[in-house]
Amino acid sequence: MKIVYDEALPITARHDDIAAAIRDHQVVVVAGETGSGKTTQLPKIAYELGRRTIAHTQPRRIAARSVAKRIADECEVDLGAEVGYAVRFDDQTSDATAIRLVTDGLLLAELQRDRRLSRYDTIIIDEAHERSLSIDFLLGYLKQLLPSRPDLKVIITSATIDVERFAEMFDAPVIEVSGRTYPVEVRYRPLAESDAADMLDGIADAVSELPRDGDILVFLSGEREIRDAAEFLAGKRLPHTEILPLYGRLAAGDQQKIFSDHTGRRIVLATNVAETSLTVPGIRFVIDPGFARISRFSQRLKVQRLPIEPISQASAAQRAGRCGRVADGICIRLYSEEDFDGRPEFTDPEIQRTNLASVLLQMASLDLGDIKDFPFLDPPDSRAVTDGLNLLYELGALGTKPSGGHRLTTIGRSMSTLPTDPRLGRMLLAADRLGCLADVLVIVSAMSIQDPRERPLDHQQAADEKHRRFVEPDSDFLSWLTLWKYIREQRDNLSSSAFRRMCRDEYLHYLRIREWHDVHSQLRRTAKDLKLKPGNPGADPDLVHQALLTGLLSHVGLRELDGREFLGARQAKFMIFPGSGLAKKPPRMAMVGELVETSRLWGRTAAKIQPEWVEEAGAHLVNRSYSEPHWSRKRGAVMAREKVLLYGIPIIADRLAQYGRVDPVVSRELFIRHALVQGEWRTHHKFWARNQAMIQQVEELEERLRRRDLRVDDETLFAFYDERVPEDVVSTRHFDSWWKRTRVDQPDLLTFDPAMLGRSTDDADEEFPREWHSDGEAYPLTYAFEPGMEDDGVTIDLPIDRLLTVDDRAFDWHVPGHRVELVTELIRSLPKALRREFVPAGQFAPRLVEAMDADASDLSEELARQMRLLNGTVVRPEDFDFTALPGHLRVTFRVVENGVELSRGKDLRVLRSELATHVRADLTKAARQEERSGLLAWTVGDIDRTISAGQVTGYPALVDEGASVALRVLDSPAEQAAAMRRGQARLLSFALATPVPQLGRSLDLRAKLLLSTGPHKDAAAVIEECWLAALEELLVRHGGPAWTEESFDALRETVRAEAYDETERAVRTVLDVLSALGEVVPTPATEAGEDVRVQLSWLVYPGFIRDAGVTQLRRLPLYLQAARRRLDAPLTDDLLATQELEARFHERTADLSVWARLSPDVQHVRWALEELRLSLLAQNLRTAFPVSVKRVTALVDAL
Repeated sequence: MKIVYDEALPITARHDDIAAAIRDHQVVVVAGETGSGKTTQLPKIAYELGRRTIAHTQPRRIAARSVAKRIADECEVDLGAEVGYAVRFDDQTSDATAIRLVTDGLLLAELQRDRRLSRYDTIIIDEAHERSLSIDFLLGYLKQLLPSRPDLKVIITSATIDVERFAEMFDAPVIEVSGRTYPVEVRYRPLAESDAADMLDGIADAVSELPRDGDILVFLSGEREIRDAAEFLAGKRLPHTEILPLYGRLAAGDQQKIFSDHTGRRIVLATNVAETSLTVPGIRFVIDPGFARISRFSQRLKVQRLPIEPISQASAAQRAGRCGRVADGICIRLYSEEDFDGRPEFTDPEIQRTNLASVLLQMASLDLGDIKDFPFLDPPDSRAVTDGLNLLYELGALGTKPSGGHRLTTIGRSMSTLPTDPRLGRMLLAADRLGCLADVLVIVSAMSIQDPRERPLDHQQAADEKHRRFVEPDSDFLSWLTLWKYIREQRDNLSSSAFRRMCRDEYLHYLRIREWHDVHSQLRRTAKDLKLKPGNPGADPDLVHQALLTGLLSHVGLRELDGREFLGARQAKFMIFPGSGLAKKPPRMAMVGELVETSRLWGRTAAKIQPEWVEEAGAHLVNRSYSEPHWSRKRGAVMAREKVLLYGIPIIADRLAQYGRVDPVVSRELFIRHALVQGEWRTHHKFWARNQAMIQQVEELEERLRRRDLRVDDETLFAFYDERVPEDVVSTRHFDSWWKRTRVDQPDLLTFDPAMLGRSTDDADEEFPREWHSDGEAYPLTYAFEPGMEDDGVTIDLPIDRLLTVDDRAFDWHVPGHRVELVTELIRSLPKALRREFVPAGQFAPRLVEAMDADASDLSEELARQMRLLNGTVVRPEDFDFTALPGHLRVTFRVVENGVELSRGKDLRVLRSELATHVRADLTKAARQEERSGLLAWTVGDIDRTISAGQVTGYPALVDEGASVALRVLDSPAEQAAAMRRGQARLLSFALATPVPQLGRSLDLRAKLLLSTGPHKDAAAVIEECWLAALEELLVRHGGPAWTEESFDALRETVRAEAYDETERAVRTVLDVLSALGEVVPTPATEAGEDVRVQLSWLVYPGFIRDAGVTQLRRLPLYLQAARRRLDAPLTDDLLATQELEARFHERTADLSVWARLSPDVQHVRWALEELRLSLLAQNLRTAFPVSVKRVTALVDAL
């Protein structure tokens, strides 16, 4: 290998000093600006000193490749022979390699296999000033390793930034190498003060400002910005100008283009890889927008961010220094000098702005102790350490030692050997366990690279159309599998160039797809080395997602019900990225591959998940809270409402869970109280049946005696069971298991002693019997001591077939045990004048009860008699107010049929009315056989006055139905009598010649017109109704109604002779009524006018002639005279009372049948109200019978 040094390089002048320092010291620090030659010449100096296994680290893969090629060219050897490089997925070394260029991350990974780095005799840490996480960890590790490896030489190179700190760390000499530089003019061109519309315009203006005789290096923050700038500048059609990109993921061949010879001007668009790692030859000018993507870990969100930030002063100086290498240079900064002066001096070391999980995992696997004791150049923030440890706990890589502190779990040790982020490593291990490793390998390798699906700004819609076929509606992760399958098929079927074209046409990034395959191959090899079983693709998608979830537990989100925003870990709020297949219809719960903060927090690569998956995967992380512990009879255990939270996200909001495992003490207590003491369980244990029977006997006695001091209290029962039931019995299942074993030797262990349950009472059955005897029948009694409840007191079971026949009064006596209290309350219900003769009631009651004849039929009569005998006070039975009695002193009737309750209540009359239809069911059936309709003559034979069915009696009657007559069965004799009069009158009208035409011809025009002023349609209708009213009058006058056909025929012949004259008299009466009606004109909008209008509506209406009857019809002109006088009369108290009585009358008769309203009793009250008005308004017109407000009130009340 040829070793020569370029005299033009500044480092050559310090060759001897450097060689001596390396020979005499274990660690040497070489400081020099970019272009001094330290990167390419130091390994040759070490080789010259006899070092033959040299590891030379570079921060980036692009630098490792280009430096290796440069050294190989200088030494005139093939790349991969004495000089080679090794980066991820690309190893160009051999056994003969002496100088091995590697990324610092790759050297770090070698520690897993070779903790002493024994394969190397020299390690060069290049670009140490970049202070990446890997560099800082390597420096710390070497600090600990060097004492045990005195043969190992370490050379640290750095730009002239904070060099002393490296020297102090290792107590090493510093050799400074001056840079080969020319003066650099710095020009500030802030965009805000220029005509540039945006950054791209600013870059174009700067290019135009610079001379054309030199190459330009433009620093940009990322691949996308480089691509946009390249397209923008290409559109400017700059003459004799070549535009080249430069970034880490660029293919090696494309990277090498920057070192090739060229004519004309070259513009290199680069990320900060060109800041220190790589020297771009021939650069005369630099354009510095002043930004870079800086990886930072968010303490609040616990996610890694890649924000674009202003660079530090040191980085700006490094960028400017790139153009003073071959001639005088110009650096144009697209920001102001004041902005520059306000920027931080140095970029924060990566260890202070990144997640430390990977480093902590490596340290744990290498058993390097506590991170606080590790010799980092800049110790990481304690919060970052905590966050890193928490992530490892989340992934299950770390556990807790019994003595405290952290321990590496089996999962963690396996994760440390995987060349992936800890989250991704956890997914792979879970996938192996779940049998879906083949699919997860594809997904994890995809998550390790940039998305190969491109979406150019000017072809977004076309790209979306091409990519839509890969979309899986519930999972972006499954979209990776769909895309992978498609790519593999196309690659197998197409040539290399055709495959490239396909990628370009379908907006797929060929280089990233190749990288995806490389990562997948490496991970698959590593998995096999770890004895993992990749298996075949096509696993259950649910299992795939469960495997992925193990690495994404802090990337879970629960969507708010009324929006698209998700509640994430630690109260973070995020939304699914718009490009996701789940964005338009987000699921209730999702996991995302990464959380990225730009304008807001976005979740990229999302999938729908189930809460139970999260609960299982995060079992070591979830917080469980329980509320409302309660006994469940159905489950035979104590249950509680369980809430499961993962990082504050309610995974399970409200689930019933057994509480026994949470709090066995409380659960046991609730089990004993509810199951054993209160009986809230299902069991067939014999001891339980015996105990309950004994308790029920005592409780039934308490109900009868209305006492709560007989039965032993629940606390005594609880103490009984508590003393005998073991502490681990917390549910029915536990109890059954224990009792099955225990009852063999102690069958009576849990059986009560009757003496412990309560006190005995004498004469209970006599005072509070179990049956009521009346009319030779026995009725079961039950007792309830529930004050305020409807069933409080005594309940009698009354069969439905005894409902109508049983004597109501017998039950007023109540049971003997309550009789003294009953009499006491009846005394208190008396009017005050009577009540005060028996004060105090409680002392009189026992004497009265003792004197009363319990066999008397009526309690109130017997009590009134004994009170009169006791002190001479006259008390009437009606003076007692039974409605004022407390509920338990009024018997409750429970009406039953075949043991089934039909109704219950304390008033037999109400029950009889309520159950009338039920009681009349048999009668209704019998009536259907008797009833007829459409009768025009007597064709029904003899009519029975009653028919009976069961305990119910019906009353047959002929009923007027207008055009015909029907035979119906009615409910009462009064209804029967009223219906028979009407029905037989109608039947007579069919048998007799009608007088209507003849009477009509006999009336003069005035009479006919007057008849037409009434409520009937014409004079004929009036005469027709008068004829029917006359027939009713004659029918009754001559002994009707008839019950046989023979008597009806005789009645017809008798009535025939008088029918015309009686009808004529009725017509004349109606003429008088209508004439009087014409004189009554109610004044509108006055109290008197409204009163009279209502009265007239009750007096004259269609059908009023028959309703009044011929006799009462003669009183109507008098009532109308009173109505006319009412128009001028003031409203007096008596008139007001009359109006109230009329309202009460109509309210009480509203529910009566038409026949009941026509009964004599009801009609008498109806006309008494009119006579009362007559007495108040026309005293000179005599009433038909004596009336007064008091008398009529009594009549209304009696209805």
